[in-house]
Amino acid sequence: MSNSGKILALDYGSKKVGVAVSDSSRDFCFIRPYIANRGDLDELLSQIRDICVSEAVSKIVVGVPYMNDMSETAQTARNLAFVESLRAFVSLPVEIFDESFSTFEAKKMIEAYKLKGEKEADLKDSFSAFVILQRYLEKK
Repeated sequence: MSNSGKILALDYGSKKVGVAVSDSSRDFCFIRPYIANRGDLDELLSQIRDICVSEAVSKIVVGVPYMNDMSETAQTARNLAFVESLRAFVSLPVEIFDESFSTFEAKKMIEAYKLKGEKEADLKDSFSAFVILQRYLEKK
């Protein structure tokens, strides 16, 4: 499997999907605007596919929450169902990655950058995707 090409990270949620992308050398991560999840799976998958094309993505990583003992929650099941739909929709490798504490870390990053109010609400999901992607790259 290739170790080059951009990776798209997604923080899937029922209202918003956070988005982050690496550079092609996989050294740096960048946040992108979140995608509004309006409950239309086909629309959401099409928007993700469009991002993959415009960013020249070679792999997708989706955050999945697990409990400390790696057991699953209701949100874990929703994320895994989303991953299966995504795998059937795009012709790219789609991996899952434990997103534990990514939202907490994202909030800390937003606080550190003094981003408040509307900006914080708009950035939290994509900063969570950023954390997921950064952790994923560090493990590889």
